[in-house]
Amino acid sequence: MKNFKKTIYLIAAMLLGFLLAFIVYAELAIWQIEHLSSNGNNFWEFPILAIVGITLFYFIGQRWWQIIYVERRHWQWKKKK
Repeated sequence: MKNFKKTIYLIAAMLLGFLLAFIVYAELAIWQIEHLSSNGNNFWEFPILAIVGITLFYFIGQRWWQIIYVERRHWQWKKKK
């Protein structure tokens, strides 16, 4: 069950990376159209951004899994007495 939970966690992190890459691509395309007056978008930008986003958030997901579920050191503030 723990491996299934980790798999779902990592898939969600990679999906977040993909969606953020899509937003960056959309903003870049809008900027290109408005400022450079190009007739079309370069298709290669989105696959590169998607791969970078998915890869980056895979490693971010791995690190946060370690912090939250293995080390259990999330939300640890010292209480004032």
